[in-house]
Amino acid sequence: MEDIILKCINIKKTLVEADEFDKGQRMLLNFGHTLGHAIEKYYNFDGISHGRAVAIGMCLMSQASENLNITKVGTTEKLKACLEKYGLETHTDVKNADLMESCLNDKKRDSDKINIIVCIDIGESEIINISIPECYKFLGVENV
Repeated sequence: MEDIILKCINIKKTLVEADEFDKGQRMLLNFGHTLGHAIEKYYNFDGISHGRAVAIGMCLMSQASENLNITKVGTTEKLKACLEKYGLETHTDVKNADLMESCLNDKKRDSDKINIIVCIDIGESEIINISIPECYKFLGVENV
């Protein structure tokens, strides 16, 4: 496990040094964070850690993108199995519609668009810039 953690730290270090202001490839590190931050806010930053909220956010994003054929089928199940192996939650009872309100205030939002990070396949992710109405649709929420 220590070797894996060290490798991850070095990957993050390389990305951060190459993209100091989080405007390019460094954004890939935000996978799961948009919904993770929304989950934290939903619970008033009490009762769920950042890491656990992000793990749930990763699963929600992966499932949404898998439903739209962006992510390779089966990726979400592999992700969930890995997270569960290490005692992390993979789901929440909070509705996506309730999370969407917080997403609208996320730092990755730029005017009427937001950057979302999707996992195309294990080891391959992508930054997608979508409109706010598209984000609602992506998460399966009727735009209110």
